[in-house]
Amino acid sequence: MAVVVVVLLVVAVAVPLLVDADRLRPTAEAQLSQALARPVHLGKLGFSWMAGGVSAANISVGEDPAFGSAPFLTAKTLDVSVQIWPLILHRQLEVNTLTVRDPQVRLVERNGKWNVDSLGQTSAGQGAAAKPAPAPATSPSGSEEVPALVLDKLSITGARITVTVQGATENYTNVSLEADHLRPNTKFPFKLAATTPGNGQLQLAGTVGPAKDLSALPAEAQLKLDHLDLGASGYFGANSGLAGVAQTQAKLRSDGRTAHVEGTTTVEKLRLVKGASSAQRPVTLNYAVDYDLASSAGRITRGDLTLGKSSVHLSGGFEARANPAVVNATASTQGFAMTDMQDLLPAAGITLPGGASLQGGTAAATMTITGPVDRLIISGPVKLSNVIISGFDLGANLKTVAALAGIKTGSTTELQLLSTNLQMTPEGTTFNDINAVVAGMGNLTGTGTIAANNALNFRMVAKLSKGSGLLGGLLQQTGVAQLSEVPFRIEGTTANPKFVPDVGGMLHTKSSGSAPAAPSKNPASGLMNLFNKKK
Repeated sequence: MAVVVVVLLVVAVAVPLLVDADRLRPTAEAQLSQALARPVHLGKLGFSWMAGGVSAANISVGEDPAFGSAPFLTAKTLDVSVQIWPLILHRQLEVNTLTVRDPQVRLVERNGKWNVDSLGQTSAGQGAAAKPAPAPATSPSGSEEVPALVLDKLSITGARITVTVQGATENYTNVSLEADHLRPNTKFPFKLAATTPGNGQLQLAGTVGPAKDLSALPAEAQLKLDHLDLGASGYFGANSGLAGVAQTQAKLRSDGRTAHVEGTTTVEKLRLVKGASSAQRPVTLNYAVDYDLASSAGRITRGDLTLGKSSVHLSGGFEARANPAVVNATASTQGFAMTDMQDLLPAAGITLPGGASLQGGTAAATMTITGPVDRLIISGPVKLSNVIISGFDLGANLKTVAALAGIKTGSTTELQLLSTNLQMTPEGTTFNDINAVVAGMGNLTGTGTIAANNALNFRMVAKLSKGSGLLGGLLQQTGVAQLSEVPFRIEGTTANPKFVPDVGGMLHTKSSGSAPAAPSKNPASGLMNLFNKKK
């Protein structure tokens, strides 16, 4: 045992004296340059027992000239674990592990091309790869060619990666990568972890390869993403207003040209527009997407968004080459419960009047979703059925309509039917061709808008039957011979709507037949008094 200890001590002292590790730097640079098809430069190599072999400082990997002259990768230190006896006896560099510490990496996309596409591509027609540093005709050990790089383990720790797409840059920090048994044209396992923009925690594990170059690596992997802040991530554009905290679990499969991703994403505290409150319950998306890596275009093959017991089906595609991404999709639902919708309305910036709640009813809609994700346009027909609004008395707010129709006001409003053509933009929501049937009241028609700040601007008409309720009394006060429609406006906000008589519109509703008897007082004043009188 003592002899073994002595031998080890002698080796520990002798190796740094016997081996000039820096003589091996041309071979190491040539191997790495050949593997990456990029010029690789290493600082002075020194033998290090801590690294189990050779270490270097100030490492750089060149960039594809089409993406500028700044290095693709720089790192403070590079540790190379090597076979000791070939190093001592034959001055041969046989690498076991490669550890890169605190590297800075630039990933850049321009017009659908990435600067990593040319990594490992050496032949013409395989991309605009930078020419690697010239390899020596013979290695220091006298071999005739530079051997391919073979690693038992690759380790990257403390990396910072900047990703630039169409001029917008995001930063990934605390990036670590481990890959084992790297061999030419073989499949190898890997593990990747990172802190994403928005302080999410990403974990990706699976296998990569085999492939002839790094630009089209087949892969199979499991993705887990925790606590991604959508608003802070920058993925959806600075003006989108989209916010929330997302959790994702997904499977990825790629042949190097196209990728298939399927999984589930749950978003808590979802907000869809700027200044909105959060959705009251989590929203879950179960999806499958086919993605073309060359064109950066994706197609949704399965998309089911659920909230409570209700769901929306998504289909269509998106183009990720632009920044932000552009969407062309369809969302449809049948029988979406209004009690579930109530939990989603705050996320769209819509607040129900104080004390009001949705106690029943369903919604059906088929909407198109188009445009960049920060300025989406959502439009299509919407139909509500048997909606019960508790704590909101529409009749009491429409005092004139209630008086005309003899409506019994109460604490509940029942919309038997409401249909409209809706369009949502960042500026607000437009409602065209509104047609509502209110239990005990009649039909309401019109158009209107809800601005981004929740301001209301609606022009409506209540259609009544002649002679109903207090119609006779109204005629006596106004001198209007016939009145079958009552125009009004809705102003204020969604939280505090104000129903205002449209006096000019009312006067146009009188019959063009025989002239009415002279009124006892101004007809507009009589109508205004009816709107304003206390119940």
